[in-house]
Order: sequence, then structure tokens, then C-alpha cells
Amino acid sequence: MSKPRIAVFSPAPPVPSGISDYVAELLPRLAGDIEIDLYLDGFETDSAALKKFVHCRPAEGFRDEHERIPYDLCVYHLGNAPCHNYIYPFLYSVPGLTVLHDLSLHDTRLKIAIEGWRGEDYRAEMAASYGERGETAAELALAGMHSSFLLRSFTLSELPVRASVMTVVHEEWVAGKIREAVPSAQVRSVPMGMDAAKVAQEQISAAREKFSIPKDSFLVGTFGLLTPDKGIAELLDAFARLLKQRPDARLLLAGGTGEDLPLDQMIAEKRLEGLAIPTGRLPMDEFLALMAACDVAVFLRWPTRRETSAAALRAMGLGTATVVSGLAHLRNLPDDAVIKVPVVDTERHLGRILYELAENEPLRKRLGATAKRYIIKRHSWDAVVERWLDLTSEAVDLAKTTEIDHSFLPAHLRQ
Repeated sequence: MSKPRIAVFSPAPPVPSGISDYVAELLPRLAGDIEIDLYLDGFETDSAALKKFVHCRPAEGFRDEHERIPYDLCVYHLGNAPCHNYIYPFLYSVPGLTVLHDLSLHDTRLKIAIEGWRGEDYRAEMAASYGERGETAAELALAGMHSSFLLRSFTLSELPVRASVMTVVHEEWVAGKIREAVPSAQVRSVPMGMDAAKVAQEQISAAREKFSIPKDSFLVGTFGLLTPDKGIAELLDAFARLLKQRPDARLLLAGGTGEDLPLDQMIAEKRLEGLAIPTGRLPMDEFLALMAACDVAVFLRWPTRRETSAAALRAMGLGTATVVSGLAHLRNLPDDAVIKVPVVDTERHLGRILYELAENEPLRKRLGATAKRYIIKRHSWDAVVERWLDLTSEAVDLAKTTEIDHSFLPAHLRQ
């Protein structure tokens, strides 16, 4: 029996995105059972694993290749970031399996409308998704009166879901929300694959030394692309409070910095130079070494797009005591594996939690050990790959038998 042949659309390294990194781990693991062509947005990947196991092609060549030998399935990895914008025309013309990494796609769709003077297209998408109340919300947003509440209440993920033969998410809570919004949708969930990684002590020591972190200091870190909604301001405030009680503490801000986060200025204003340490984007081995070097890893998120943080799962898999925002879609994370911070008055609660963890090494070790066991049980790559192979097979069959009437789409999405 021949392998199914699929086309995948997704950002990939070196694009600074958690989804890029995740796809670079997932696709090579599937390539033994599936023939994969990865269509990229005008760049070449620097991932050795992708280049070895996957055919990487420019997106503009997809239609000719699909016409020459039709793919069994197209898979679209969609998130709320500009690096996914190139995917939409393909998703709406060739129905396939859409992986929603963020439940809400609204921020990016609105940004396209405002920056490209395409307000009528945005208004049409809101109307097609939500009717008259969507049009009213669109008027408010285009007039500059949008808020995080509006952007979360109108996710703008309904149209991609309706245009797909199957939608896959990483949290069952998110799957339930999609089924409520689009009852006819075929929605499945699959845990995000993650290794319970090991990092040698020499690598940890070298990582601390590189960034001049004293050997015995209490080290807090946050990891991934640093943006305002990652709670960086609240984390800096909580860390400044911790310093009054633990002057030996240091804070790592590990990852690239978004254009809308004036990180150096924020650090200077709080007089945390040399104590709060930005690293810039890092190679994965160094990223993991610093994560393992931390006593506590903190992953805040507000407003939320109901995303799953691969970085938080990596920290848990390393056995690092982990703190996350207390969000509804993260209820499956056991309370004895992570500490969940309320999204209201986060800075005060986080300051208290950091001090408690700084003073209680046995608690940190218990959290880390429980978290690692949880990752091994629920997120092991063997189980995740098997689930993905089953879902791919199911979606291939659905693609053969499912016809989608695109008349529900606004005219600009049917072109």
C-alpha cells in the first residue's frame, strides 16, 4: 500500500514562531509513513530535520504540482500571526485538514484590514461569521474602539473551520468551543508532542556562565517570543518585588522580542539592568539548557487566544518548576504539576508565588517531578505520532467524500 501524499502549509524555522519549531519536530516523525511536501512562504528553512525528511517547496508552486499529481490531503497549520497569512488562499480553495494552534485569529485579520485599507473585506468576514452583530462589532473595531474582549469574543476562526474537512486542536476544551460555534464541523484534538528532555549539567553550567548568572543565584525565566500578552510587565514587577527579599535572584527573558515590546526600556525604567537578562532568540539546545538551568519557569498569557504553550510543556518535560496563567483551556494541567496564577492582579499573586518557590526547594522539586511524569504520560511523541497518523488517514477519507459549498465565504475569500 502506497503512502498517502500530503501538502503541508506552515511557517518553519528560521521564522521566529513556536509553531515553526513544533512543525519542525512533528513532520520528520510522520515522514516514515507519509510522503510530505512542505509549502513555505518564499524562504528556505534552516531545519536540518525538515530538509532531510520532507520535500520543502515554495508556496507559489503548489497549484501546478497539485494539478500535475493531486495530493491526497492538504494540511494547514494556522495561528494568529502574520507568518500564516499566505495560507488562507490555499485553505479556502482546496479543503483539507486545518490545525488551529490559536482559537482566536481575530488580531491578525483586523491588522490586515487596517494596514491594507481593506475594511470592507474585514466587515464581510465578520458578517459571514456572526451576522448583524458581527457587522456592528466590525464597525467598532474599524473605528479604533476594539478591545481585547471584542477580539476574544469574535474569534474569526469559524470560516476556516467551515472551509475544512477536519479541524484539529491541541486541547479538548478548545475542541468543545469550536463544536458549539460550528456544530457541523469535524473536530478532533491531539496532545502536543513533547519530549521529557535531559540536559547535561555541563550544558547548564555553560549556559549560566554565558549570561553571567552566578552559580548559586535563584533563577527565574520566561521563554519564547516575548510580546506584551506574555505578561512581561507583570513578570518584571513581580521579580522586582522578589529582589527585595531575595537579592540573589536573576530573571532570564529568553527568546526574540516582538516589535511592540520595548523590553530594554522596560528593564531600565524598573532599574533591573544586569538582573533581568534578555537573551535574544536562541538555538534550541541553548534554549533548553537555560530552561533546565532555571529554578522556576513562568509562562503568562493575557489576553489569551486559547493557545497551547510548547515552551511551557518543554519546561515541564525538563522537570523545571513551572508557573502558568490560570486559564480555562489549561484546566487539564494537574494542579500538582504546575502553579496557576490568576489573571486578575497577576503581579501581586506572582510575587507571592515566586517568593514561596524561592524559599521552598522541596516544593519546586515535587512540582518538577510531577510535571515530568505528566509530560511522559500524556505528551509522549510515540502516542502523539500514532494519533496523527490515525487523524491523517481519517482526513484523507473525508477529503474524498466531502464536498464543501463555499457560498458562505465572502467574495474576496472565494477568489
